[in-house]
Amino acid sequence: MLNIGILGAGTVGTGVINVLHQKSLEFENKIGSPIKVKSIAVKNIEKHKSSFSDNLIFTDKPENVVNDPEIDIIVELIGGEYPAKDLIIQAIKNGKHIVTANKEVISKHGYEIFNLAKKMGVLVYIEGSVAGGIPIIQTLKRDLIANKVNSLMGIINGTTNYILTEMAQKKRDFSEVLQEAQKLGYAEADPTSDIEAYDATYKLSIIVSLIFGNHVKVEEIYREGIDKISIRDIEYAQKLGYTIKLLAIAKHHDDGSYEARVHPTMINSEHPLASVNGAFNAIWLNGDCVGDFMLYGKGAGQLPTTSAVVADILNLAIDIKAKNILASSESHDYIKIAPIEKITSKYYVRLSTADQPGVMGIIGRDLGLSEVSINSLWQANTGEDTAEIVLITHPVTEANMNKAINLLKSSEGIKQINSLIRVE
Repeated sequence: MLNIGILGAGTVGTGVINVLHQKSLEFENKIGSPIKVKSIAVKNIEKHKSSFSDNLIFTDKPENVVNDPEIDIIVELIGGEYPAKDLIIQAIKNGKHIVTANKEVISKHGYEIFNLAKKMGVLVYIEGSVAGGIPIIQTLKRDLIANKVNSLMGIINGTTNYILTEMAQKKRDFSEVLQEAQKLGYAEADPTSDIEAYDATYKLSIIVSLIFGNHVKVEEIYREGIDKISIRDIEYAQKLGYTIKLLAIAKHHDDGSYEARVHPTMINSEHPLASVNGAFNAIWLNGDCVGDFMLYGKGAGQLPTTSAVVADILNLAIDIKAKNILASSESHDYIKIAPIEKITSKYYVRLSTADQPGVMGIIGRDLGLSEVSINSLWQANTGEDTAEIVLITHPVTEANMNKAINLLKSSEGIKQINSLIRVE
């Protein structure tokens, strides 16, 4: 028998407890031994006692769970950085295996956690921390183990994808859709983590550590949210054959350099990721053996994340019995992520100018001085002696693009730089 201690009985914790109870015999047949939830740490014991069967043991002291010598696996579902990180560390020191859906803790402290786990001979499973019901962790560790992953692009935050989908399909403003997302439960009361791309950045750092075989410092990953995306940009994107998505992007270049970034991106509307709508997630990658490969599914919510966490518990139970070497906790060093200034990309630029002769020449001059060349350009008259210029560049470094933008901002006839969006 494997005894489990669960830290936290919120939305996901409740789902995990219920699924383990409802499918206990089915799971026992699958893994060859019973799984018992021995104790659960919660803030309010009385509140949770009334929600579950009488034989479950609750405590408001999580340290009692991680220090219980009879518990084999700790399932951490508290969320947030602290005290979750300290409880995970203590549990590992006590020789307990870990299952967690905590992307913030793993992205910030994965190096320490996995090194300690390797030293103590225990396993740490983290499938629920990245993409909910999409099994990206196990896919990368096992199914694609023969591959060198060259590049990855992913929609790994359901809230922002829902907002951008609604804006694109129904021509609704960002603030209006955000309020609706909060009412529907897709966005938190404080949506900062989603809207400003912290959530997606945490997740990307975990994925990158797997595909490149080393840890990354989450603060080295460039991050930009979706709050500046306007209906105007979405409409232009559609006219030009593009779709705007918040993408997590990682690449390993032939020169040995690495890039990892999260930001709004225009992608060709025929790309598979462009058709991923609503609160769904998807991860597209290229491997040297498998070629192009995509995983798609619900990335958040109680049931998808519950599915990932319970799968981790079952796989961990199987690996403990089999002493599976593929499951051993990683403990690699850090790799350096290239600064965004050195990254090369195409850019969409929308700017307002005076509707007068010579403005195009000024734009061409400033771009030329910055070694930025134009792929395509459009002009629309918006009235009141103002023209709107939209252009897409050829591939250029971020440093040169920023130089061009700074020159344009100070040039005569350029009223405003409205938007700057990277194009993949």
